[in-house]
Amino acid sequence: MTHTALREMCFSRTRDQLRVSLSLDLLAVQAMSAVDDLTKITNLLSKRMREWADASHPELVRKISDNEQLVAIFADGARRDETGVGAPLAAADDESLRLFAKTVLALFEERRRLLAYIEGILKELMPNAREICGTPVAAGLLVAAGSFARLSQLPSSTIQLLGAETALFRHLKNKKHRPPKHGLIFNHPLLQSSRKELRGKVARTLADKITIALKVDRFKGEPCGERMRQELERRFAV
Repeated sequence: MTHTALREMCFSRTRDQLRVSLSLDLLAVQAMSAVDDLTKITNLLSKRMREWADASHPELVRKISDNEQLVAIFADGARRDETGVGAPLAAADDESLRLFAKTVLALFEERRRLLAYIEGILKELMPNAREICGTPVAAGLLVAAGSFARLSQLPSSTIQLLGAETALFRHLKNKKHRPPKHGLIFNHPLLQSSRKELRGKVARTLADKITIALKVDRFKGEPCGERMRQELERRFAV
């Protein structure tokens, strides 16, 4: 085999390996990172739109706290309260505000589309774990771990604290700081509704169930997510 032929064969095998390396978990990680970026951007632009619209529609801006709802109203062309204290806008200024709101609204819609796309991936990739902890928490754990293979190999103690690394290292460095009880799983409804003194116990139990579900998902076992979720809900009376 000539040097040129050997070189081409190596390139060909490398290309083939790169093609098969694109897995569902990597797609979900990238999509979730995009969702996080969109969340920051929409929050920032919504704040800018509120400040922009406050001069002409102060009553409306203060009345509606939901950013997406407010943006949608201005994207459709919000009507100014003639009896209010807001200053009237020229037609060109009003149109500029409306077009800006339409752009921000499109970002909200894209974020929602990506979340639906991620949910579809997680239902295929890790259905039992997603059933237990929901799409946002499951996607957050996957992003923090970097890959589904690594996530499925983590012990429950790591799953419990995944995302709380800064607080954990602060505790290890200085014992005056209390150790964290939970990381990303804190966003789970079970923990959100639990009393503060029970959160440690709930977090440990939840992490145990997620760890089992991840193993089942990894090795394609029988569905168990719904049953374990119901057990958790009965135990902690959600």
